Amino acid sequence: MPCAGVLFVGPRAILTPSLLQHLEHNGFDVLQSVDGTSALHRVAQGKADLVVLCAPDASGTEHGSQHGIDACRFLRRLRLRSNVGVIVLSREHDEAVRLYFLDSGADDCLIWPFSPSELAARMRAVLRRTLRDVEAPACCVAEAEEHVDDR
Repeated sequence: MPCAGVLFVGPRAILTPSLLQHLEHNGFDVLQSVDGTSALHRVAQGKADLVVLCAPDASGTEHGSQHGIDACRFLRRLRLRSNVGVIVLSREHDEAVRLYFLDSGADDCLIWPFSPSELAARMRAVLRRTLRDVEAPACCVAEAEEHVDDR
C-alpha cells in the first residue's frame, strides 16, 4: 500500500531536515515546490494526496511574493482543479486571516510554531477525510489500527 504523497509549497526553509525526517518516519512521501505554478502542475499529475502550504504573513514579507505564492489565490486556483486536502501553515495569529484561508479552500490551518507530531496528526486527519473513496495510504491505516480500542 502506498504512502501518502505530501507536497509542501513555499520556500525550502520551511521543510527543515528534522521535520522532513519526522514526516518520512511517519510514512509520508514528501515533495516540495517553491512556487504555486509548479505545485499546481504536480497536483494535476496526481503526485500529491495532500498539500501543505506555507502562507506569507500579513505584511507579505516573511514568505511573500519573492517565492511566487499568494496563499489565497493559490487556494482558489487549486480548488478549481482538485479536491486534494490542504493544510495552511501560518505565523498569523489573527482569526480573520485564518478564516480567510479556510474560506478560500484550506481544510485546516496550523499556526507556527507547531510540533512536527501535531502537523503529522493533522495531515492524517485531512487524509482520512479527503481519501474516503480511495484506498487509504499506509500511514493512515497504520495510525488508525494503533488507536483502536479493544474494549
